[in-house]
Amino acid sequence: MSEATHTTVQSFLAAHPAAHGILRSYGLEKFESPEVTASLGSVLTLQSALSLAGSDAARFLEDVRRNEGRPAGERFAETYANQRLLRMLGLLPCGMKMPFKRKFEEFVAKLPSSDIGLRCLVEGNVNHELSYYPYIDTLESADELPDVIVSADINSFFHRRFVDRFIASGVFEALPMDASNPDFAGTGYADPSHAYTMLSANLLVLVVNTRKAAGYRVPRRWSELLDAAYAKSITMRGADDFFCNGVLLPFYQAYGMDGVRRMAENVRAGRHPAEMVKEIEANAPEASPFYIMPLFFAQRLKAPRHFEIVVPEEGAIVSPVFLLVKKARRDEARVLADFIMGRELGQFCAETGFPSVRSDVSNRLPPGCRLFWMGWDFLRREDPLEMKRKISAVFAERFCGEGGATCG
Repeated sequence: MSEATHTTVQSFLAAHPAAHGILRSYGLEKFESPEVTASLGSVLTLQSALSLAGSDAARFLEDVRRNEGRPAGERFAETYANQRLLRMLGLLPCGMKMPFKRKFEEFVAKLPSSDIGLRCLVEGNVNHELSYYPYIDTLESADELPDVIVSADINSFFHRRFVDRFIASGVFEALPMDASNPDFAGTGYADPSHAYTMLSANLLVLVVNTRKAAGYRVPRRWSELLDAAYAKSITMRGADDFFCNGVLLPFYQAYGMDGVRRMAENVRAGRHPAEMVKEIEANAPEASPFYIMPLFFAQRLKAPRHFEIVVPEEGAIVSPVFLLVKKARRDEARVLADFIMGRELGQFCAETGFPSVRSDVSNRLPPGCRLFWMGWDFLRREDPLEMKRKISAVFAERFCGEGGATCG
């Protein structure tokens, strides 16, 4: 049976990064968008997508194989080994990617060396969540990494293997910056090891879909979502086989594995945040009463009478956005790093819903919004990779999705 017949577009692209470079020539340019790949691509087989585009599957697969056999080129998407050629790699949350990319490209265009711009790349974090980060877990040498990395979430850059090889050994060193914004006061957000430069945060909040929430008491604390009264009433980022670490790790830290089990029993579905917005606005039959989503997407909802944004009393969950700079390349990287840490980019991103740690940036968060950061002690007590594996297994055992899957 052809791989195209039984593999979704999302799974195929994750397994074959070389395919990204030829999507447009086969009428699949819509899947250049991480949002489309995460939503439509998670359910549509490659065969179906190619048929809808009037393209031949056998020829497409042959072209993919040919691309995979080519020597490493200049495109990161074709082979992750190309990252060693990059001066800067940014893997950012949906919503932050475009404002960051726009301002960064404007800045780079003014630099005297055009080579700098050619060797900088900004992509969506979700596009490589299941493929690039496992590749990072295999690296042996810092030479295989770009000089400057901007990334988000508790990903492979926090895993014990990476920390032991590249953080504890001093390969990366945080750069000094003004990081005293009062919105982050008391969170302990700055890295005590002085390796990660903390920049911003993707904030997760609760959205009440008021047209579906009749009969429910509106939760005012994250812990209330674990109550059996909210069984099968919650949608969060994810799919049947993957759910957001940005939510599950803090819940594990605060409420233990029992909290993970109870959350799994109360989650109805996994969605990309853009799909969540569409469900709420369309009052779709499959919509849930409650959604855990990034503040960026929550603030793009229209018709306020149909939803309520709730920042629970514990605070909006912080999914980190951080900078890594190689200590040995610090001077060469400084021009890029200074702009990434600077006020102009910080304020621009803050206005789209990604708050800056800088004291001279106005974050415009919801009134009274506190921040809930899980803390460095928690992340270093146990390997985050092992924590995520355990959490995922327990969550999958208890999760019964909207399709009626059997729970363990």
